[in-house]
Amino acid sequence: MNLLVDQQPEPPIGLTWEDKVNYICNQINLEQTGQAAQLPYYFSLGALIEVKASNQKAKQISEAQAITHQEIEEIQELTNLTGAR
Repeated sequence: MNLLVDQQPEPPIGLTWEDKVNYICNQINLEQTGQAAQLPYYFSLGALIEVKASNQKAKQISEAQAITHQEIEEIQELTNLTGAR
């Protein structure tokens, strides 16, 4: 069992990604938060950044593979022409 991961603080539910990052950064910057207490917040921040990077990569892949409406119509026309023979 990894205590740092098991005790990883979570931002309040319902916040946007940016608000979650701000919340965690504010927790890190609080004067009463000592270095040992800050470490789990750094792990949480890293996890948020990883999620954002993962989502951006998925979006890039889907955009690169996206078929436009016009391309779909062209495929349908070709299919209809081929099927009419």
